[in-house]
Amino acid sequence: MKNQKGFTLIEILVVVSIVGILASIALIGVDDARKKARDARRVSDLYQISQAIEMYNNATGQYPENLSSNLTSYFPRGLPKDPNPSNNYDYIRSLSKCYILRAKLDRNNKDILKRDLDNEITCGASIDCNDDSLFYCVGNNQ
Repeated sequence: MKNQKGFTLIEILVVVSIVGILASIALIGVDDARKKARDARRVSDLYQISQAIEMYNNATGQYPENLSSNLTSYFPRGLPKDPNPSNNYDYIRSLSKCYILRAKLDRNNKDILKRDLDNEITCGASIDCNDDSLFYCVGNNQ
């Protein structure tokens, strides 16, 4: 009998299946990390936009009608956008009295959601800021 070098078909299948299992576990972890990163960016964006809205209000005495046309001078590289191209940040204002910024999060993170407004501010409009629907809201009420 010859001295054979190499692997049998069974050995190769076992290695491939182990690699497949490890890869699927890694992908699950990476997907969760991506969702956390997108949510962190959304919250950061809302606070940056909120600061720009307050600066606009200090300069003009009223809150902007919309975000895109009135806040461009505060964001030289463009207004922050939601990491998901099919989502937008929602903005509602009540003339010079109050405003609400809202973003929909990817995951239910109670630590993040307990820091938002929930339904404390209405701004004269019915806007859902409920934690159950994964909306994160910032704004003010005067």
